[in-house]
Amino acid sequence: SCEGFGACALAAAYSGTIEMANDSCLGDRACLYTAVNVGFIGTIEDSCIGYDACYSAANSYGVIGTIEDSCIGDRACELAASTGGYIGFIENACNSNMACYSAAYQGGTISPGMKDCCNADNECVESIPETCSATATAPTSAPVQTTSPGPSAMPSETTTPTTSSAPSGVQF
Repeated sequence: SCEGFGACALAAAYSGTIEMANDSCLGDRACLYTAVNVGFIGTIEDSCIGYDACYSAANSYGVIGTIEDSCIGDRACELAASTGGYIGFIENACNSNMACYSAAYQGGTISPGMKDCCNADNECVESIPETCSATATAPTSAPVQTTSPGPSAMPSETTTPTTSSAPSGVQF
């Protein structure tokens, strides 16, 4: 994980959390600023591959539960769930250039998540199609915590950052 110029620079900085990244964040600036400023991402697995692939995803109180086999392409998930946005999971989705650029940005919500969709250039920049096996809802002011993040959290469960004094960060 974290291969390329600035691939994981400032990832999970400023009280942000990325629970784990495996074979991910590959490419220049691939995960630069990801989950920074109290942002949260559970697991990134075989994802965020390409220039700016997950740049600033889930930053500034944004939440993405898990990213698996997704966000492969230049700027594929840039700004996804940033600035208070929420995406429950991204699975085998957003695999093309700018496919999910700014999805759920500025308080938007995609719940339960995105699976097997948005795999063409610019396909889900404005909204996700009905063929996506998840539903999209109107933007909200902030994500709502329904379960606590932890080792037993499943991709379909929602998780949010907390502001406890416990250390946070990223494990690669």
